[in-house]
Order: sequence, then structure tokens, then C-alpha cells
Amino acid sequence: MLVHLPVELVQSIAERLEHESDINSFAQTATCIHKIVDSYLYRFNAQHDKGSALFWAAKWGQPATAQKSLEAGARTQPKVLQAALLEAARNGHKAVVELLLTAECIDPDLKNSEGQTPLSKAAAKGHVEVIEVLLATEGVDPDSQDNRGQTPLWWATQGSHEEATKMILTFNDCVNPDTKNAWGETPLLWASRNGNTKIVELLLATMRVDSDSRNHLGETPLFLAAQNGHEFVVKLLLTSHVNPDSEDRRGETPLLKASRNGHEEVVKLLLATGSVNSDLRDLAGRTALSWAAEHGHEGLVRLLLDVEWVNADTQDHWGWTPLLIAVKEGHKLVVDELVSSGQVEPDWPCYKGETPLWHAASSGFETIVATLLGTKSVNLETSNSVGQTPLEMAAYWGYATVVGMLLAAGADPNTQDSFGDTPLSSAASCESEDGEAVVKLLLATEGIHLNPQDHAGRTPLSIAAEAGHKAVVGLLLTMEGVDPELKDFEGRTPLSWAEDSGNEAVAELFHDRLSCLSAKAN
Repeated sequence: MLVHLPVELVQSIAERLEHESDINSFAQTATCIHKIVDSYLYRFNAQHDKGSALFWAAKWGQPATAQKSLEAGARTQPKVLQAALLEAARNGHKAVVELLLTAECIDPDLKNSEGQTPLSKAAAKGHVEVIEVLLATEGVDPDSQDNRGQTPLWWATQGSHEEATKMILTFNDCVNPDTKNAWGETPLLWASRNGNTKIVELLLATMRVDSDSRNHLGETPLFLAAQNGHEFVVKLLLTSHVNPDSEDRRGETPLLKASRNGHEEVVKLLLATGSVNSDLRDLAGRTALSWAAEHGHEGLVRLLLDVEWVNADTQDHWGWTPLLIAVKEGHKLVVDELVSSGQVEPDWPCYKGETPLWHAASSGFETIVATLLGTKSVNLETSNSVGQTPLEMAAYWGYATVVGMLLAAGADPNTQDSFGDTPLSSAASCESEDGEAVVKLLLATEGIHLNPQDHAGRTPLSIAAEAGHKAVVGLLLTMEGVDPELKDFEGRTPLSWAEDSGNEAVAELFHDRLSCLSAKAN
């Protein structure tokens, strides 16, 4: 039995095993064997397995295991000690950190491959007890910068760790509260972005930070606080005499960002300074009102419309007004605010010729179409760059209700676009389930042209036949005046299109209709 073996023999057996896993298995055979082999197992680990036992203890906060590993030889291996110290600091294990710092060959401020020290690791996680131990350790630089220029204070601030920030910030005058990282970001900028009011107060109270510093994108602390809606931080920064209207590299200001993201209280604070251009355009020509309109912030739109210098019809670089943008996005309440203000031209087109009504009709926004028609100031026949009218677009997409509204308002059902298509032609090609309903509405309209030919000579009947739209073909064939044999410019009839497309049911409708016409003729 193993338990009766002499101690020397047990040790000899363990020493002859080549792998740590084998030694560990041997140690597990009996409690008494484990007691004999345990110290050798730690020595083997320290010498042959890069001190993994010490690293494990550092990771999971096991000071007893760490002590055994150190006594077994790990304390004489700087790389092993350094890795363990970084891990213990990162995980906030104070007892293990204190134990590791007793090793003579350890450097408490040695950096890893990213230039981070144990203090930086602890600061990033907000482990104040470990931070306190490290700051009290000789040789630790409280302001050490990593490869990206980030200090322990920067890491504590970035993680919104208030106590850690205060501890490092007040340690001594060597700590620079305004250090920039590789992207030009200071601790104040990060605290402002995160909305951490207490940290912002701490940093501003030092009187050693530039409260208007910019990162590489041109963003200031106020810019980021406004962008994220941190009202109290915005108040703090405004009292520190920052520029409330600073522009980033895209020409955007705190006001534009706050408006874009719907932060109404922040917008009020910025406007109250009296020092912001409420109608400033960014590099794309967008204003605060334009951004608020796009994102459906009706309260902000209402607020901005009441500002004296805001032009409600400002066009961006593509000719889009706030109203046009709101319509395109389907923001009915914003559209209502803009139209009811009396400050907008409801029919102002973008540079492609597309008006608010054109976009509302193209998207099937029934209530917005109703609002625009209600202004009595929109041109029903305004077309885009290829001559497509609101009615044609609504017909193409199968928006029957919108088609009915436009027809009732007097839209011309026979306009042809640059390709020769009419609303009826577009409805005939519609893949929507409501395409049939649109065709019915158009066919019931007085003066509708039943056989309009596009630039290829194709009629609505020909188009519907090729597409296999049986119901639409049936409707058209029942209409007096529809020519089922009208050829296109290639000499093809609607029937030939149906047959070549394999639409047998549609072809059968033609045969029946042609037979009927033939019988009448005879």
C-alpha cells in the first residue's frame, strides 16, 4: 500500500515523474501522500510551468496558494511575479498583492506589453484597496502612461470609478489631471462622456484642467456631455466658461448633437447661454432643426421653431429641408409641428425635384399626405428627375388609399414619366396585393387613358400580362376601349407576352376575350 511507503521513497517517486499532471495525480492518491508531495509539486510548478500556481492564486484571490508558490521558488522569478501582480491588481485581491510585493525581485511598477502597470490595472476596475496599497509602495509612479498615453487616473475616470479617481487625483502634485491619450482624450472628456457629475466636479476643482480641450475629432467635454444628454454635467461645464458653440471636425456643435439625439433639456441650457448659433449648419448643411426633425423629436422641433434666428426651411447640401426629411422618415407629429408653424413652404423640393408630397405618397404615409393636401399649397404634378409624379409612385407601390386621396384632390391620372409610364402602367406592374385595388381606382377615374404606350410601345395590359397579374388583366379586358391586340414597337401583343412568360391562366383570359370579340364581329 502506498500509505505505508517511506517518506523518502514517496519523494523519490514524485521526482521521477516528468509531468506536473502525473505528480498531481500521484498526490491525490492519499492524504498522507499529498502532504509529502505537495511542496515538491509547487517547486516543480515554479520551475517548469512558469509559476501557473501563483498566477492562479492571483487570479482567484488565494493568498495561501500564493504563499506556497512563493516559498517554492516563484519569488525568484521576476516574469512570474510580474504577471501575478498584474492579475491580482486587476482582480482586486489586496491580500495577494501585499504578499507579492514582499518578494525582493519584484518591480511594483513594471509594465506589461501594453505599457500598463499594476496601478493602471487596479484603477481601471476601481479596486480602491489595491490602489491604496500600490500608491503607498515605493517605486510606483501614480502618473505612469501606457502605450496609448493613458494614466491610472485616466483609467479610473474612463471606468467612472469615483473613489479611485479621487484617491489617485489627490495623492500628490505629480498626478497630471489633464493628460491626453493617443486620441487626445483627457480624463475630463471621458467623465463628461460618461455623465459622471462627481468626477467632473473633482477634475474641475483642481483648476488644472482645460475644460475646453479637444480630442482628435475636435470634440470637447461639453460636446460629448451634450451628445449623451448629461444635463448636470453640461451645467457644470457651462459654468467653467467653455465655448458652448465649438465645432468638431464635421462642423457639428453641442447644440446639433443634443438636437439630433433628442436631449431637450440640454438644448434649453445651450440656448439659454445666448452664445450659440441656433441655425448653424454642419459640413453636410444640416441644422439643429434638421436633425431633430429627422429623428422625430417633436418637442425639440417645437422648441427650435420658437427660436428667433431659426430658419425652418434651411436646405442641406442635397436640398433637403426639415419638413422634407421629417416626411421621408414618416414622423407625422413633426410634420404637423412644422406645417402648423406657418414657417415652412410645404411644397419645397430637394435638388432631385422630390417634394414632401412626393415622398409621402411614395412611402404610403396616408396621414402625412392628408396633412400636406390640407395646406392647399402643394403641386400634385411635381415630379422627380425622371418625371414620376406622386400619383405614379403611389400606384407603383400599391398604396390604394393614397392613390384615392390624390385622385380626389385632382391629380392627373395620365401623366407620363421619362420612360413613358403612366400611373396605370405602374399599377399594372405592381407586385403588391393592393395593386388590383389601385387599378380599379384608376379605371374608375374619368378621362383615364386605357391604352397608353411607354417608350417600348408597351401598354398596361401588356405589362400586366407579362407579370402574370391575372386579376389586373381581367379588369382591363372587361373595359370597353382596352385594345387586347395592340402591338408594341417589336410587334408583340399582350397575349404573346403572357404565353412567353408561361402565364397560362392569363393567356386563357386573352383567348376567351378574343373569342368573344370575334363572335361579336361576326
